Amino acid sequence: KGLLNTGDIINKGWELTKKHFPVFLLMGILMFFISELPGIPFSQAYMERFLAYGGIVSQEQWLELMVTSGEYWSLFKWVCLLSFLCFFIYRYLEVVYCRMLYAATEDMKVKISVELKNARHSFWFYLGVFIVYIILLYLGIICCIIPGIFIGIRFMFAPYIAANHPNLTFSEVFLHSWQITKGHFWKLFWIEIVSLGILLIGFICCCVGVLVSIVLVHLMHAYVYKLLSDAHPILLNTDTEIFEQ
Repeated sequence: KGLLNTGDIINKGWELTKKHFPVFLLMGILMFFISELPGIPFSQAYMERFLAYGGIVSQEQWLELMVTSGEYWSLFKWVCLLSFLCFFIYRYLEVVYCRMLYAATEDMKVKISVELKNARHSFWFYLGVFIVYIILLYLGIICCIIPGIFIGIRFMFAPYIAANHPNLTFSEVFLHSWQITKGHFWKLFWIEIVSLGILLIGFICCCVGVLVSIVLVHLMHAYVYKLLSDAHPILLNTDTEIFEQ
């Protein structure tokens, strides 16, 4: 069958989804709320004008009215500040989410409260690795789409590793991701295509289907990391990585 059997990965992901879906759903809702929060002030301001004019003002007219009255720039500054804060909050929650995925695949208790506390050990390191990963990804895409895909897959686990192993260095995180994906590029590429198919089916099913498919895909990826990492052990003192349970 090989190390990365798609059927086994889907089955394991589905098994973990059934076991942990409520807690991941709750976390997903929280992250979605934070991601949408910066847009609320503009939406509220638009609705106020919309109702004030009896529902006949378009978004273009609203924008013109806001700029003319000077309200736009005041609101814009507030939204920029809110967006800045939400960026860091959302990234912190990403660390929490990654640690929850790791706990699920390692058969540990998955608790949001515990990982919210533990994430403080990894946050700044994760943020730095995440930014470097995004820069490398975009550089690859700018050069040509194919290098971007290659870089994206070979370093796809770098942020995940940083969230769960903060005692590593930057170079060790990217090196470990590079090592465990070596020789598995096409299999990982296929798994990405399958993941997109699962997400598409979820969107077709609507509502609950979307939520289930997102959690399933994330747990599949976490399980893939476990398979690859177990086959290429990283030299760590694991007691310092789990933190409090």
